[in-house]
Amino acid sequence: MVKIGKGLNRCPDCQVPKELCYCARIVRVDNKTPVSIIMHQRERFLTSNTAVVATRALKNSEILLRGMRDQSASTELKIKEGHVPLILYPAKDALAIGSKELDDYLDGRPAHLIVPDGSWRQAKRVAKREVALENVQAVVLSDTGPSLYRLRRQVQDGRLCTFEAIARALGDLESLELEKKLMGTMAAMDHAHAMARGMDKFDDGNPDPLTQRLFVGVRVGGMPSEIKSLQETFGEFDWVDEVNFHLTLNFIGRLRQSQKSLLIKRLGQLKFKPFQLEFDGVDAFDDQTHPSVIWIKPKENACLRELQKQTRSIIEEMGIPLPDRDYTPHWTILRTRGHKIAPDELKQFFALKLALVTNIDRVILFEGHAGKGPYIEAAESKSLD
Repeated sequence: MVKIGKGLNRCPDCQVPKELCYCARIVRVDNKTPVSIIMHQRERFLTSNTAVVATRALKNSEILLRGMRDQSASTELKIKEGHVPLILYPAKDALAIGSKELDDYLDGRPAHLIVPDGSWRQAKRVAKREVALENVQAVVLSDTGPSLYRLRRQVQDGRLCTFEAIARALGDLESLELEKKLMGTMAAMDHAHAMARGMDKFDDGNPDPLTQRLFVGVRVGGMPSEIKSLQETFGEFDWVDEVNFHLTLNFIGRLRQSQKSLLIKRLGQLKFKPFQLEFDGVDAFDDQTHPSVIWIKPKENACLRELQKQTRSIIEEMGIPLPDRDYTPHWTILRTRGHKIAPDELKQFFALKLALVTNIDRVILFEGHAGKGPYIEAAESKSLD
């Protein structure tokens, strides 16, 4: 667990330990709908405040503070010329975003979205007390769906954090692609803060523990005969048990149990056609003279690359950070585990010419720890027939 404490070396912008910094994963979007967020001045100092991160992601946005003696959100709120102000708040006369009634109300004019930040009780105060909002039309989301934000307890279904509410509103006002990018940023924030806390909790108060290491891969078959003949000669190395043979597509690491459940659901929706994959040689990580890992390399395959791209996209849309984008699909057969290796001692491996073919018809989410028992197949996605 990475503890957040006084004096810790945190990122000054996202307020998590620097090794968990998610600033690079904040995607800036050019929203055409101006967004004004009205926030109580105490909220701006909370590290888990999503409105602050929303303004980092939205080019056309602002935060207006209330609750200050010398500053008023009402006097500072300036509706963009030619735009129609809308407040995102469930008033009795609220119109659903995306509905015909709202379209008729706008009559082709662009919207300027005003969003109260804070609890529902605080949002109610904003709507009632800010004089600039007296005659502003209230709007609600057409379909809230479950909240994906887990850093604060959701007391009732359908109640979203400020960032989620903005993302879904802009999804209906502008485009689903914009919503998708914003939700990726929010998920990155949620993931980083939860990992910093080490263990989050479900809404019912039960613990939401971290999993073992997770990775996405495909099964590849048994040990090639050409390599099996070398096992006795190099018996001091840490050979991977055949029960754990797989080709890794994306290494994820540890997640919260709730995130794993969501990932299983998302991977279950993956669609791809079965294909054959060929292997033609052996390679190493670090270098072939002093490798840390020796692995069997697949031939370049467009179907494999597309499958890797699809699974990576699913993971990143959840805000889960992954290694660099040139991650190499590989079939690990042994780890040297710090053994001293003489010059050219391993050249027999890299001189091998293999002619292996395997059928790829399912993608698996594996869970486990290298060297500690067989990997668990946490979930699988079958190919289309």
